[in-house]
Amino acid sequence: MTLQSYPVKLEHGTVRAVDGSRLPERAYAVLVILPEPAVSDERGASVVRRPEFTSLEEWRQPFEQFFAYTDAHPSEVDIETASDDELNAIVHSARDAA
Repeated sequence: MTLQSYPVKLEHGTVRAVDGSRLPERAYAVLVILPEPAVSDERGASVVRRPEFTSLEEWRQPFEQFFAYTDAHPSEVDIETASDDELNAIVHSARDAA
């Protein structure tokens, strides 16, 4: 299986490609929700607003930064070949670090 990425948006609970292209049928996927920046309204109350992107390039920027980071910092463990004990140790160390 080849890893593919598509810029998508949610519309009424349905995932749609930002550029309108057809997504693969019955594909398994991971949807990453970008954090919504908090801003203050005129009374000073914290309000969450959805980010509005002016271009596909602007939408892609956080993902490109993430991929650049992961390329520069490769994983020490291949999860395809790691044993259950190794995977459990990774999970426990991540929980302890949090």
